[in-house]
Amino acid sequence: MAESIIEQIAVNIAETVDAITTAAGYQQDLVAVRPKRIQDIDLAADGAAYIEQGLEEPDDSQVTGTYTAEQTFMLTVAVIDSDRAEDSIDTRINRAVADIQKAMLIDPWRNSLAIDTKWGPVQRFSDGESMTGAVVEIIVKYRVSESDPYTKG
Repeated sequence: MAESIIEQIAVNIAETVDAITTAAGYQQDLVAVRPKRIQDIDLAADGAAYIEQGLEEPDDSQVTGTYTAEQTFMLTVAVIDSDRAEDSIDTRINRAVADIQKAMLIDPWRNSLAIDTKWGPVQRFSDGESMTGAVVEIIVKYRVSESDPYTKG
């Protein structure tokens, strides 16, 4: 059986993150991680982008027989502090955020699964020692059949 539309969108987001490479013209290589458990999020890998679904809000523009919503995806990208780094940590975080934002809007329709994709808020973080990075929110508007979340509406 096929996956639900929202799961297909999540897979597309992971594939998009995996395409962020220096060979493709981006500033660094990122690797998508969809943890099996929230507790599995271990930000020890530089360039790992952990994908989690956040709040889903029904959209005001409902069409009869369909369900339209905006699903938030949080991409937590690790940028490890390093004395060997040539650029400041802020520069490296800015590049990671910009690469994610750029890649996500190359195909805002998520391979024809979504109505639109837009940027959400960005929150930087630091553990005060060596772990830094940012949480980049991506908001995907999509529509499914009201009676079947496996079918586009």
